[in-house]
Amino acid sequence: MAKRDLKVGDQLDGIGGCMFYSSIDLYDTARREKLLPIGLAKNARLVRPGTMDTPITWADVEVQQPSTVLTLRQLQEQWMDGRMSEGQLIERLDALALP
Repeated sequence: MAKRDLKVGDQLDGIGGCMFYSSIDLYDTARREKLLPIGLAKNARLVRPGTMDTPITWADVEVQQPSTVLTLRQLQEQWMDGRMSEGQLIERLDALALP
């Protein structure tokens, strides 16, 4: 949720900053409304203006690429949506070769 009106080009600060705050939602709600996870908000750049106290969605921002956290989130969503089995998820995680 935007703490204030946001303009195109604004770069989101981190958790506890002055640009956004978080609320807890059900996964199904967050997925349906395409809400931006707070853990991926830092340094995301606004591509659409935002209004105070309105949710920030994936469509509102451009996130930093590449990002291990973003990759992990995408894998989680594919698994949660049933587009990937648990075995496939494990294979993809192993392929990332995280230290």
